Amino acid sequence: MTETTSATPETKIEPTTTEPNATPANTTTTTTEGSTQSTTSITATASASAPESAPATTTTSSPASTTDATFTPPVKQWKTTSELALVSKNKIAGFIKQWATDEFLVTKGLDGSITSIVKNVPETKLKAAYFDLFTSQAWRKPGSAPATKPATTKPAAKTVEPQHAATPTTATTKPTTAAKSTAAATPAAKTAAAAPAEKKLFTKSVTKRGDSKNVANKGDMISMRYTGSFVDGKIFDSNSGKNDKPLKFKLGSGRVIRGWDEGIIGMCVGEKARLEIEPAWAYGKKGVPDAKIPIPPNTKLVFEIELVAID
Repeated sequence: MTETTSATPETKIEPTTTEPNATPANTTTTTTEGSTQSTTSITATASASAPESAPATTTTSSPASTTDATFTPPVKQWKTTSELALVSKNKIAGFIKQWATDEFLVTKGLDGSITSIVKNVPETKLKAAYFDLFTSQAWRKPGSAPATKPATTKPAAKTVEPQHAATPTTATTKPTTAAKSTAAATPAAKTAAAAPAEKKLFTKSVTKRGDSKNVANKGDMISMRYTGSFVDGKIFDSNSGKNDKPLKFKLGSGRVIRGWDEGIIGMCVGEKARLEIEPAWAYGKKGVPDAKIPIPPNTKLVFEIELVAID
């Protein structure tokens, strides 16, 4: 009996403890060879049941791939151009925004809001994008939101605002300088405006036309014949005689009375004219008291003149 009790427990315990999947309760209660066989069968059963958990993992991954594979594109609501012509831009833009991918929207310039698209995108371009969407099959994945223009666009506009706010400071300086320049130029402008408004104090009537080619201008050296008289016809000076030489002077230089400097400009060689000159543009308040025939102050004068030559 001593040999039986010492050998039996030791040989039975070793195989039981080496099995990773064996149940501890079965190991401690068995003492016979028959029970050893039952322990082995339990272990085999436990290990055989382990593979059954693998299919459970496989079944959980299947639905995710099935969702993408079963995506159904939208129905083409408006199939022809004539049908689409009856649809508002708002509806077309809404359809495209709902179904198109972000890349498609950006490529077509439709990544803004629907209101912005309706306002800024031409109708022909919007309709073309609708048909292109069905051609390219650029469908949005289920559950993703439509693209809009990046949020950085708005901050960029806000960044520009301070720059614009600063710009007027520089711009204000320039207008200020321009305003000063304008203010400085104002007297000159007034003078220039006053010059045309100044009344010409002579009247001119052409009695004989010239050659229409050689025209007298300010700065020209000219030769003139003339006969000067008072309003009553009395002659006070003349160089129209056969032996008289023409009067030669530079036009506009102030060597003659202003009525002549102003009245002769524009005359052609050979032209004759009658000038009636008011006192202020003749000899004014002083007159010519020392002349052979004195000219009284504030006297209106009449001249018959002829442009002989322009040198």
